[in-house]
Amino acid sequence: MSSRFILPAVLALSAFTAAPVFAQTASPAASPAAAAPATMAPPAGSPSAGTGGALMTGATRPAGFMTVNHHLRAAKVIGSDVYDAQNQKIGTVDDLLLSNKHDVTSVVLSVGGFLGIDSKLVKVPYHDLHIAGNKITMPNATRQELTKMPSYSFNKAG
Repeated sequence: MSSRFILPAVLALSAFTAAPVFAQTASPAASPAAAAPATMAPPAGSPSAGTGGALMTGATRPAGFMTVNHHLRAAKVIGSDVYDAQNQKIGTVDDLLLSNKHDVTSVVLSVGGFLGIDSKLVKVPYHDLHIAGNKITMPNATRQELTKMPSYSFNKAG
C-alpha cells in the first residue's frame, strides 16, 4: 500500500473512533436545581421557618447559605462574618459543632484580634445566630461580650 493512501485511511479511522467521545462530551442541559428560584419559602417545621435553629426573616432566602431544598451549606457558613444588631462585625464563623444526631448545636466563632492575629475561639449556641439574606447576625451579642467569653478549644470536652 502506498503512503499516500495510509494517511487518509488513518484520518478516516480516527474520525470514526473519536465520534463517540465527542458525543459524550456534549454540554448537559441546565439542572432543575440551578433553575429553581432563590425566593422559595422554607417548609413548615424547618429551622429556617422559625421553629428553632438559625432564623431567616423576610420572604427571601439566602442563596449563598441555603440549598434549594432548605439545607444549610456548612462550607458557605464557615468563614462568614457575623454581625451584631448595629451591623458591626463581631466575629467570623470558624466551625459548626454537631450532635450525635448530626444536628448543628453550637458555632465556634473567631473573635477579637485583627486579621486573625490575637483572636480567640469562643463557642456559642447555634440558635443565637440569625441568617437573613446573605448575612449572619447575632442581634443579642456584642464584640466585647464575645471577647470576654472563655476560650474554646477543640481538644477539650465541651
